[in-house]
Amino acid sequence: MGMVKHQNDTGDDSYSESDFSSDSDSSSTSSSDITSSSSASEPETTQNEPSIGTSSTSSNQGVLIFTNNNENALRLARLLALLQPSWESEIGSLTASSATSSSRRTLAAFRKRKLSILVASDRASRGLDIKDLAHVINYDLPTSLTSYVHRVGRTARAGKEGIATTFVSHREARWFWNEIARSKQIKRAPGKKMARMDVKLEAGDKERKGYEAALGQLGREAHGERT
Repeated sequence: MGMVKHQNDTGDDSYSESDFSSDSDSSSTSSSDITSSSSASEPETTQNEPSIGTSSTSSNQGVLIFTNNNENALRLARLLALLQPSWESEIGSLTASSATSSSRRTLAAFRKRKLSILVASDRASRGLDIKDLAHVINYDLPTSLTSYVHRVGRTARAGKEGIATTFVSHREARWFWNEIARSKQIKRAPGKKMARMDVKLEAGDKERKGYEAALGQLGREAHGERT
């Protein structure tokens, strides 16, 4: 699996500033939407627990993870909580099937930094305006250039910095690089380009057993056997 990561210097775009807009909303992919650089550095931490939702830019915080559908958003949010129990109170999900009142409460908690990670489906995230968002992660590959710009445009707004990361499998790589990475509709700073990193899916026995246990629990919960 490959991982593409770039740091946006500015990401202002033409999306609605309202919390949620209709499914028919259109999005601009003009060359002024975002700029990208090849920076792939992460802030270091000396804490025992992993640090989440922080950026080298002190005023930026929060991680917005995009999936392609409601089920993936719910499953991923729960899986993260099972893998890292200390994060459970800091993870929220936003799906098109959620009640409007519930969605607004979740979004408000994320904006107030009561939540550090928000996992959202594409349809649920239309028109989101989140101030000082540090990271955007494309867990599922966006289906179009328009979708990609919509997603990464949630960070690096109003001239601030932000980081966007996209997970790309080998079978998806050709499409992503031809349609997204090399697109002339995305403006990038002179001499800058996306950084590509290969991710080796290796884990020790402890990590593997923890992942298998989390998947097992997730399956039991899906069948109403929560323990």
